[in-house]
Amino acid sequence: MAKELKDGVWILTRDAETPDSDRYVERDDPIYTDLKELFDGHVTHLDFNKIIRDKNMRPEDVFIDLHENYGYICIGTGENPAINEGLSSEEKIKRQANIEKLLEQENLPHILVKGKYMGVEEYSYFIPFHHRNRSLANVLQSETLQKVVKIAEQYHQDSLLVCQNGYSCYLYTSGPQKGNVVAGRTAVVYPEKASLPDDCYSLFIRPDNRASIGFTCALNFTRVYDNVAEFAAEENKMLQKHYQDFDTTWNDTDDHTASRKKVVVLLRGRDGYNNYAVNLKNALMDAGLKAAIFGTDANIAKINEEVSGWSWPQIRTEFLQRNQKIYHDLMNQNDIDVIVYADMNKLAEFMQPYVEEAQANGNNVLVHVVNSFVFDPRRSEYVEKICNQYGAYMTRHVADFRNEQSQIHADHLNFGEAKVHQLHDQSPIDLADTIKKELISLRSQSDLSYRQSASIFNHGENNQVSCEIKQPASLPGLK
Repeated sequence: MAKELKDGVWILTRDAETPDSDRYVERDDPIYTDLKELFDGHVTHLDFNKIIRDKNMRPEDVFIDLHENYGYICIGTGENPAINEGLSSEEKIKRQANIEKLLEQENLPHILVKGKYMGVEEYSYFIPFHHRNRSLANVLQSETLQKVVKIAEQYHQDSLLVCQNGYSCYLYTSGPQKGNVVAGRTAVVYPEKASLPDDCYSLFIRPDNRASIGFTCALNFTRVYDNVAEFAAEENKMLQKHYQDFDTTWNDTDDHTASRKKVVVLLRGRDGYNNYAVNLKNALMDAGLKAAIFGTDANIAKINEEVSGWSWPQIRTEFLQRNQKIYHDLMNQNDIDVIVYADMNKLAEFMQPYVEEAQANGNNVLVHVVNSFVFDPRRSEYVEKICNQYGAYMTRHVADFRNEQSQIHADHLNFGEAKVHQLHDQSPIDLADTIKKELISLRSQSDLSYRQSASIFNHGENNQVSCEIKQPASLPGLK
């Protein structure tokens, strides 16, 4: 998620495409330790100001962290102007107390914030949650959201603001638009109360009742989804289209070993590897080679399409198993020339199982680093800039890649006795040319070895068996 300071306010924009890699929030995020008790259900009050003090952070930085790395729901407590509801001051206070009581009963973390909605000032509750690596569509179908929807319906609230990792929406909970969804990818953060807009905002407050930090989410009201199911279907369709070139299925029954040798390409880097994999596949196709690509992000997207409500350990276990099954299946297919695995692969050891399986069957392996300039110490000012722009997770990723266990700058990676050639920042066309040459050499050596074995067999003691040696089928596009 990108952030930009403009005219004294922060503009946060979530990338339109699914970003490469997951973020290890529990390890990388500085405020997770303060939030863990909330997410574990041990306490229910979010002490926003305590986090600011404990971490020595600016209020806007704490909120930006929450907005980018976690999820939250905002539920109003006042009257609903959309249905011309009129409440006395006493009734508003009572409604607020009743809503807080229900949040406590449901063990939902919360903090009271001020705000203005549809031009009407009222209090609302900010409810943080942590559904790691789940899409906004999944969150809208979650148990957490349904608990808050029930409360909103009971107290005639117009809508809920729901945000997951920087992607926001309104879910309408009353009136003629009940069930409708409108979504957006931009939020504006206001460090000073004086800069707040006139129509709609939420505002965290200090213990002395002064303004701390305000925010508002920009939504696309020109596209209204009839219900959560329609929104989820369109989001999943977009996500699957993004990964349409990736293999996300496998054949469990085909367990033979392919006789046709392959080149396996392991992509690694902080980001960009998914798009690079697609471009490389196209370049290989132009070179007359058939390539298959797979990777973690594509499998996570597929899992999110198929299931909802899974925790991160479940998702992680599942995508690791899928990666291995898809790779094994592709390795057994004779009509594939090149297998491309796209992932972050911060440490060299993450790639070792793929290297070992490929080499055990006589295949060649290449490793390619995408955007390796990010890890170049000579680009320290640039790296510092993007770390500031993209936050703590980026800083941690860069540090991991620069660790000696990463071997990110090496020309060869060491896997025990085996060594694998590692390339850096080649264009997809140039890498496709390198792969083509590797494949010609590999299959020529394989054919020679086969001929030698057949010759030894033919000239044994009895000389009674003949073996006809045929020319191997030529590679498509190879002359």
